[in-house]
Amino acid sequence: LVAKMVRMRKTRSGDNRDSVRRAPSWQPSSICVSQCIVALTIMILSINVYNLKNKNETTILHKPKNDILNAKPTFNSASRTDNPTENSLGIAKTESSENTCEIVTPVFANRTSTALASYPGSGNTMTRVLIEALTGVWTGSTHGNPLMLGKQSRSVGNPADDRLTENVVVVKTHQPGKVGYLRWKGATRVILIVRNPLDAIPSSCNAKWEIGSATVMHTEQMPEKYWIVTRDRRFEFELKMWRTMIDFWTKRFDDPDNSMIVIYEDLINVETGPAIAAEMMTFLGHGIIPLESVPCIWQKVVRGSAEKVHRTRRYKPSFLRKQLDQIIGNLTEISQNYKHEPTIERATSLYLDIAKE
Repeated sequence: LVAKMVRMRKTRSGDNRDSVRRAPSWQPSSICVSQCIVALTIMILSINVYNLKNKNETTILHKPKNDILNAKPTFNSASRTDNPTENSLGIAKTESSENTCEIVTPVFANRTSTALASYPGSGNTMTRVLIEALTGVWTGSTHGNPLMLGKQSRSVGNPADDRLTENVVVVKTHQPGKVGYLRWKGATRVILIVRNPLDAIPSSCNAKWEIGSATVMHTEQMPEKYWIVTRDRRFEFELKMWRTMIDFWTKRFDDPDNSMIVIYEDLINVETGPAIAAEMMTFLGHGIIPLESVPCIWQKVVRGSAEKVHRTRRYKPSFLRKQLDQIIGNLTEISQNYKHEPTIERATSLYLDIAKE
């Protein structure tokens, strides 16, 4: 019994010693876990602080701007942005365009619903180039005549595709014209260019001759004998198309704020042209250049060497007496029917005086 008790005592003592020996192995484990928890907590807090700091810096460095391809222009004089580094087309101004007379290469922006309408031969191409210089955005066209592609004498930047494209500021159109309907029906606003039919009709016929003779557009006047033949064959049709453009586009929109009428003779006049250019820029939602630079841009495009759209004239196109009477009759009717539209009335009054001379 004593021996048994001794053995039991030794066994218990051994267990106690083992417990004592094993105890230290648990204690370091607890310390390690505690240290890991503390380290992990510090790391998580550090990451949160870092992310918060980066988020604030990103907000500061990347304030919201309208990307050029996602710009949503507004079209009224009150739409000018409060951000001096952007225009309301969402195009950031560059330092080179500030207070300079530099014509920049246009870019593409979200397509507008503004038509640039005119009878052919009324300065539409010149006006397109002017608008591109003012806004920094390409213009488009409803015309896809392959004979005209690459023949436009447009030296400002690279010529835009002469098709109806997306991402342009205005869309050139001579419709409804001879086709009698609109290929593009998305227009909700218009800039209508009106030119004296005594000049517009010869210019339109000349453009057709240039296309047919493989001549670069706006560079050469047709021989006088071809003008006489073309005039007598096409006069009534051309006069009707000139009249249709005015009647259609002036009645197209009920809201007068959606229409701007430009008299071609005023646009190319040194005294009135720059102001009209500034008005067009405002109508389209302001532009890429400051207003004080508009006269210089106008001078470059319309009167200078940046764009040559005026042909050298070797003769003054003439009309028969009966043709002049038809022109006078149409101008008189328009003047009487558009007394509510002062720009049209003033234009027809000017043209009547010239036709009666």
